[in-house]
Amino acid sequence: MLKDRIALVTAAGSGIGRAGAVAMAREGAFVVVTDLNTDLAAQTLALIVAAGGKGEARTLDVRDDAAIEAEVERILRDHGRIDILHSHAGIQIPGKLEEVSGAQMDAAWALNVRAHFVLSRAVIAPMRAQGGGSVIVTASNSGCQFDRGMISYATTKHAAVAMVKQMAAD
Repeated sequence: MLKDRIALVTAAGSGIGRAGAVAMAREGAFVVVTDLNTDLAAQTLALIVAAGGKGEARTLDVRDDAAIEAEVERILRDHGRIDILHSHAGIQIPGKLEEVSGAQMDAAWALNVRAHFVLSRAVIAPMRAQGGGSVIVTASNSGCQFDRGMISYATTKHAAVAMVKQMAAD
């Protein structure tokens, strides 16, 4: 289904990011596996290669706008296109309003909303120029329901869902 497609997956070192990267590779995509932890990215790539897939492992801190821009430019230079962005990086900070600090809320916002915005913005022009592509942002159930004691997580995941809906509308 994804033969000859180029996919960029963030936080692909474990969990949902890893599962998405492996699934896309299984369907034929060349997957650029990124994670803040280089070893975890390499482990995911090893799973992909062991199953007969193709890809590369890269370190990426999605809180760094310049690093995002550089990685997207590198992928476009080396592969000529980006067909899929699965923007998965995020952070879950538990706590009710009075238990979460402003700094913790800022950290949640940076990873759960802003990073997805910057990544999406970086890939959308190349995708339009090549005739299309897919942007996937992981929001979890907390993006459409509320969880007790999870003010920063639920708030930022709702914002991520709203952002993707707005991107689709635009």
